[in-house]
Amino acid sequence: MKDLKKNNILFVLLSILFSANSIGNNPFPTSYESFLEDCDACGCGNNGGSLGMGGVIDNNFIGIRYLYQKYNSKDGIFNNSPSIDESFNTIQIWSRIPITENIEIQAFVPFHFHHRNYINKTTSINGLGDISLFANYTLLKKQNSNYIETTDKITSTNHLLKIGGGIKIPTGKFDEKINNTINPSFQLGTGSIDYMTNIQYTYKYNELGMTNFLNYYFKTTNEKEYKFGNQLNFSSSFFYVFKDNQNHSFVPSLGISGEFYKSNKKFNLEIKNTKGHALFSNIGMEYNTEKLTFGALAIYPINQKLAQGTIEIEYRTSIYLNYNF
Repeated sequence: MKDLKKNNILFVLLSILFSANSIGNNPFPTSYESFLEDCDACGCGNNGGSLGMGGVIDNNFIGIRYLYQKYNSKDGIFNNSPSIDESFNTIQIWSRIPITENIEIQAFVPFHFHHRNYINKTTSINGLGDISLFANYTLLKKQNSNYIETTDKITSTNHLLKIGGGIKIPTGKFDEKINNTINPSFQLGTGSIDYMTNIQYTYKYNELGMTNFLNYYFKTTNEKEYKFGNQLNFSSSFFYVFKDNQNHSFVPSLGISGEFYKSNKKFNLEIKNTKGHALFSNIGMEYNTEKLTFGALAIYPINQKLAQGTIEIEYRTSIYLNYNF
């Protein structure tokens, strides 16, 4: 009972702390928001939990991103149980497109190439993953009185607050046979229509800034009566902008992120050893020109307990190239 109260208090504190988050003028490498939108260790390795949805600079863009996730799973609950190395590779087309002054839409189209290495064999699954669509609304966009977009977009004093929601469409294949193995995340898709909410906040003061992101996944039951557990993701990062006389920028960033998963269900009954949590350290960089953005992100676990310790995240990485418009 005490543990339950502690968990509830932790959840409330995290929700309050990150309730001011925003994607907008997001001085936080693109990869952060899309790991938050693209990783799901206990639900389905197709989504990006702590990786992000935009870039350090709030550009409208279309781009391509490569995500790599390394897992180690135990085929049993004992210390000497055989280990399975898993590599999740994703090539993702993503975009941010303005609809009105305060409304934007984002799309994520992933293609997965996952590999699982046993002692005596290797299995692979490849194909289209679940497509995600988001809409975001700008609640607050405040710049200083001397703000000039052409010169001050990268370094200026401003606040940006956005809220949004989205839907994940089951375009990726869900294989029930694979799902009975030790790591249920080894799938191309969840087989279900899932819904997401997010809130993001960014603050910049000259070259220094901070960005925060919080989202929650509401997952539904698929045709096989399997339901991945709901998921809470957060990320917070500090960044610094180095700008040259051509208004190009190099932006390193450092932060933390976390993921919390509820238990998966089969026929509406909870499945043991499928809930968990993970806390990460994040280090990233982004280089921006007027038309192109290149970024990279590395994520390493600080603390984790996934599926009663039978699943372990070793690290995650992401690189991306965007065309800005």
